[in-house]
Amino acid sequence: MQKNNNSVVVSSRIRFARNLASEKFPHMLDSVNGERVFCRIANAVEKLGKVYRISELPENDAGIMLEKHLISPRLIKNKDISGVVLSADERISIMINEEDHLREQCILPGFALEEAYKTLDQIDSDLDQKLGFAFDPNLGFLSSCITNVGTGMRASVMLFLPGLSLSGKIASIANNAKQIGIELRGAKGEESEEDGYLYQISNISSLGLTEKEIITNVESTVRRIIDLEIEERKNLATGTSVTIKDMVYRAYAVLTGAYSLGAQEFNQMLSQIKLGAVLGLLKFKNDQIFDKLAVAAQPCGLQKIAGHKLLGINENVFRADYVSRTLKQNII
Repeated sequence: MQKNNNSVVVSSRIRFARNLASEKFPHMLDSVNGERVFCRIANAVEKLGKVYRISELPENDAGIMLEKHLISPRLIKNKDISGVVLSADERISIMINEEDHLREQCILPGFALEEAYKTLDQIDSDLDQKLGFAFDPNLGFLSSCITNVGTGMRASVMLFLPGLSLSGKIASIANNAKQIGIELRGAKGEESEEDGYLYQISNISSLGLTEKEIITNVESTVRRIIDLEIEERKNLATGTSVTIKDMVYRAYAVLTGAYSLGAQEFNQMLSQIKLGAVLGLLKFKNDQIFDKLAVAAQPCGLQKIAGHKLLGINENVFRADYVSRTLKQNII
């Protein structure tokens, strides 16, 4: 059984919510003022990566960015005045005119909050010098969302928690975390449910806390959850039950043998064979295959691979074939 943190921690993210001191919040901007704000920010961030206007972005390309968590549904809704800048490696993304004028984020693989913070903090300081962020000496950075007032920082860690999910302990852990200002929610963010045993751990608010305190609180909570998850995995691995083995091998059989495969069924069964790999029931050449498949086999990702539009049963048939070939090529 895998016992290192990397089998639990998927990725780390630092995000800053920022607004220009001289401009109204995005929801108050008309098209003319929204365009002016967009151009100001685009000029300031262009050296960080490629700037995309959402209104000019092909629908499927926007969908892929959404599936990779690089942009939000709100950004797409604001497409007349919104955009995003992406670094070449996609670790840095800055949304323009989403809920705030800027939503800066750095996403790194594994447990790397400090590294993500240092990277984004330097970028944020440079942009503040160029643009002048809205800041109150008593409240901190100002935002259209009250939970972002203060440092405007959200520190998040994505975790794979099959042990705690299957044991039924995840609900009590979420309740306990909330008591200390930490939120545990689904992988897709606010108000989302658990999807494939994936959960986000992040601070609830930033007012009254320093950036260092937020990171320390999130990191300490994540470490406790990692220990609890590994303990539950040990319980699963000890004389692994017929039920768990059947679930894992059945999932692998379906993902490598199905003729048609829906997105929801795929997400569920991929998490089950990932659990099988963690418990040593299945072995793959590279365990990163799960994270890659989780994105590539989504609707927009498949369409890009296919090179043409996929609808209904055609999408499900293409997904089944692609997933089957990928898993068979990587199984040991």
